[in-house]
Amino acid sequence: MNITLEYHGQLRHLAETDSESREVKDGTSIPELVAMVAEDYDEMFRAILLDESGALLPSALILMGDEPVDRSDWPELKDGDVITLLPPIAGG
Repeated sequence: MNITLEYHGQLRHLAETDSESREVKDGTSIPELVAMVAEDYDEMFRAILLDESGALLPSALILMGDEPVDRSDWPELKDGDVITLLPPIAGG
């Protein structure tokens, strides 16, 4: 299935693109997708999204379509889904 990933903030800069499409197997989870994508980029990109063991950081913001993803019940990916990855937001 084909999934579109959109990058914002520092992730967009590090990826040198605002979006890309990925072909993934049916049953691929969002954390698996993020880990797979992060492997194609540098350490700074990975550090924004993944901890040292490769697990998705709770501070990374993930949207499916226009809605924040409920990490307690990861939604199933479907062909054509758009996943948006945002670095943690800080400031105040």
